[in-house]
Amino acid sequence: MRLIALLACVATVPVWAAPAAPAQPPLLPAAGQWQIVTQLPPDQLARMQQRAAEGGGDRGGPGGKMTFDAKAGTMTRTQCLNAESLSHWGQGMQRRRDDEEQPKCDAPKYTVSNKTTLTIDLKCSAPEPSSSHAVYRFDAKRGSYTFEQSRTRDGETRNSKGTAKRIGDC
Repeated sequence: MRLIALLACVATVPVWAAPAAPAQPPLLPAAGQWQIVTQLPPDQLARMQQRAAEGGGDRGGPGGKMTFDAKAGTMTRTQCLNAESLSHWGQGMQRRRDDEEQPKCDAPKYTVSNKTTLTIDLKCSAPEPSSSHAVYRFDAKRGSYTFEQSRTRDGETRNSKGTAKRIGDC
């Protein structure tokens, strides 16, 4: 009888000891000033062209300075990645502005392959059901990467892709 009780305890230890999902991705870009160039999909390109025609093209903010190039169909953002901003890098849909309802999301699922490719999958249930899938392919020193992202919300999927490179110190 003691053997059965001991086996039952041992069998449950891995469940108790299972580590929680990491708070941040296991693979991050290097700290510093970054330039991120996103190829805009046609619908977003049209919105940005309309915004630029209305005088609202370039803008700044806490995420860094953003510029729009209508001819190239790109949006370029410069951003300082430091210890604080790296602590929430790659969290995408989990973060909202203070005045918006905070999303209710499952813990992100991170996968690293080839030591330089990070995949992040995320599902949220509120304020509306949504999901995202992102693949980041870093260079060996994590000073540049390419990315592809797919976000689905309200039955609509948005895809984006682009490049990023470290351009100096903050």
